[in-house]
Amino acid sequence: MNTLILYATHHGAARKIAKLIAQELPEAIVKDIEDGEPHLAAYDCVILGSSLEAGQIRRPLKRFISRHQDELLDKRLGLFLSGLSETGENKYFSDNFPPQLLEAAVVKQMLGGVYNPQVCSLAERIIMRLVAGCKSYVSTVNHQRIAAFADALKEK
Repeated sequence: MNTLILYATHHGAARKIAKLIAQELPEAIVKDIEDGEPHLAAYDCVILGSSLEAGQIRRPLKRFISRHQDELLDKRLGLFLSGLSETGENKYFSDNFPPQLLEAAVVKQMLGGVYNPQVCSLAERIIMRLVAGCKSYVSTVNHQRIAAFADALKEK
């Protein structure tokens, strides 16, 4: 099965997760939406993922979904989100993806996130300290959920 993992990231957590998914699906192609829009016709399966910022997916991926929704509905589809929150998963998906895509998705999961203050701006560090109480590096990337996510897409 030709699989595309298309992600949008700000500081790299969604990229990290996309690459971990690709380790479970060795023939998958991993692509950053910022590097250009891929031609979906070449793929049977498409995985879309994004980091969350203030509860929203990255704009380039949101625009891509809007332009290619009909094509995406014809694919085996997986959706993932990257964020530190371990609650509100359903709301994050419903707030960011069209209902038709959510219904068509074989699997949709929050797969964890990373906060690395070394790559964040001063404003981002202040917000993370105030909102989440994070002062140092934190990773909630869940390798078991990533493996289960990939397995769900392998099933026929």
